[in-house]
Amino acid sequence: MPGWWSANDFRRARMALIGASAASLVSHLTLGAGALGLLAAGVLHLGLLASLGLEGRGWLAHAFGAVLLLPTSVMVAVFAMYVLGSTSLDYIAPSVAAVALVFALAHAAQLWRLAGRPISAAAPARGTGDGRLLPSTGRAGATRGKDCSTMNVHETLDEPAIRVQEAPAPLSINTRNALGVLGGAVAMGALGDALLRATPWGINLTLWTLALVAAAVGLRRWAGFNAAGRAWVPMALVIAVLMAWRDSPTLKAFDIAALGLVLALAMHRARGARLRTGGILGYAVGFARSTLETVAGLFVLAFEDVRWSEVARGRGAGFLLPLLRGLAIALPLLGIFAALLVAADAAFEGMMNRVFRLDGAVLASHLFLACAVTWVSAGVLRTLSLGDERAEAEELKVPGPFLGVVEVATVLGLLNALFLSFVVVQLPYLFGSSPSAEVSHAQYARRGFFELVTVAGLVLPLLLGLHAAMRRSEPRHERAFRWLAGVQVALLFVIMASAMHRMRLYQAAFGLTELRLYTTAFMLWLAAVFAWFGATVLRGRRERFTFGALVMAGEALVILHAFNPDARIVHTNAARVVAERPFDARYAAGLSADAVPGLLAALPRATPAERCAAATRILRRWGPATEADWRSWSLARGRARGAVRAQAKELRAACAGLPAGAMNSGQHPRLSF
Repeated sequence: MPGWWSANDFRRARMALIGASAASLVSHLTLGAGALGLLAAGVLHLGLLASLGLEGRGWLAHAFGAVLLLPTSVMVAVFAMYVLGSTSLDYIAPSVAAVALVFALAHAAQLWRLAGRPISAAAPARGTGDGRLLPSTGRAGATRGKDCSTMNVHETLDEPAIRVQEAPAPLSINTRNALGVLGGAVAMGALGDALLRATPWGINLTLWTLALVAAAVGLRRWAGFNAAGRAWVPMALVIAVLMAWRDSPTLKAFDIAALGLVLALAMHRARGARLRTGGILGYAVGFARSTLETVAGLFVLAFEDVRWSEVARGRGAGFLLPLLRGLAIALPLLGIFAALLVAADAAFEGMMNRVFRLDGAVLASHLFLACAVTWVSAGVLRTLSLGDERAEAEELKVPGPFLGVVEVATVLGLLNALFLSFVVVQLPYLFGSSPSAEVSHAQYARRGFFELVTVAGLVLPLLLGLHAAMRRSEPRHERAFRWLAGVQVALLFVIMASAMHRMRLYQAAFGLTELRLYTTAFMLWLAAVFAWFGATVLRGRRERFTFGALVMAGEALVILHAFNPDARIVHTNAARVVAERPFDARYAAGLSADAVPGLLAALPRATPAERCAAATRILRRWGPATEADWRSWSLARGRARGAVRAQAKELRAACAGLPAGAMNSGQHPRLSF
């Protein structure tokens, strides 16, 4: 056994080889046949070889390790291919070459480090017993065999036996934290490319959201900031759960908007803002600033927060920068020589095409998605992780009141008169009177609902704007506004009641759709917001209004998920079946997976043609033969597939005995499932 290798070194080498063999087989079975699995095995093998403890050894020790382990690693790769039946030279050759290349690069890097490693100036010198000093490394230096008392001064100065190198300077706290955020953003981009490519989004969006929350909390704690202001974390977790609950695209869009709103609020809070008592204008400016920081955060991180001069002088830069330069030189050469070799031999060309099978469009889409997610994540994580919540909030300079009580009273008084005249006309209809003979119930319902919703939506910002712009030099001015605004809110409640009455008539005549349901939900949320307006603004607590309205929006989102709009649409339309308007199963089959269990129960009420068309579409979308990506899974989609699987036989028989003309009238071709 060589003197520079101990028995412990050989034991560790054997353990590394056993682990490398297992890693080769596992990676090959996991990643599939071909060179990809063994290329991953080579990388895993490299990580295991790093545990051999050769970093502190000399040249001979590392050379001996390379001679001993390199052929063995190649044998491991060939053995793994042989055991798995892939004995083709086209697969074995690139796999062996990949393992050998990784191994050679590792040892070359280690030898480069050994060649340029200086002897520490603080290393102790050892004596020889006769007054002579030798370097602590055991190698004969310039003083070997010479008495120190007889050494020439010029010899000791011009030909020093010990080379001194300045220790690398540590990174500053700002650079270290910024590099951590940058690394977290890159990790979120890679995770986003791996998860979010599968659509429609389901559990993948939930997992990515959880990872983003964990990254933000972990990076902030790592940066050393306080743990205050984490109220946004449970909100984000609730939204993440909602994303994996329902399948409705509309609800998913609301979930994504809510997540963006919560992150914007968290970024606003991280800058020192007070959320519970923030004004409307402060929230608007905070959202705009959060959007700007999300867009520009990556550039600020890369070109301002990270001081690359410190990184260049830091630990590892002496190896990393030359390695990057070497790669920059080697890659063009590899491309040129590979192109020439491919053109020279058809067999080599076929092997390269099989090994490096890359689709330019797919590769571009991967890069685009990863870069886009990294870009957004960098801006969000930078503010959430590095923002100081202990800082004082910046005072926002807003224009002072510029309207007197006369102007405000004139505007509100005239609008109240207009609203009162409309309410007087609508009161008979609200108490059951029929419209005029010239207008049918359907026309009456269809004509006014969305216009009344728009009126209700415009009144709220109008009242808030007038209240902010009015000068309140005397208490009676504030009382005048409260009375006039209170009357307008009361009249508006009557207008919204008229709109809800029209919607009920509209639903009875034509059924329920997504647009009608979500517009009704918006109207109910507006009613709650107007009640909150009366409890805050009209009672002198304007600073609490905005936060409460946003909390109500979050509560409305949770209620909508529990209400299950698509299932409610199917249940309502199936319950109102009449002779002249049968159940529209074709429309119901186009809804999300949330509606599938209820639709299966309501199919017997549909006409044979509608039942056949709906069954065909259900099987096409949710049948046992359809492939489902686990990343798109949601609770609703899982239940829908389970229900269809249980009734697949009845659904296939839905078109049995139906004339061809009747099937064609549904505009849904009959499929074989």
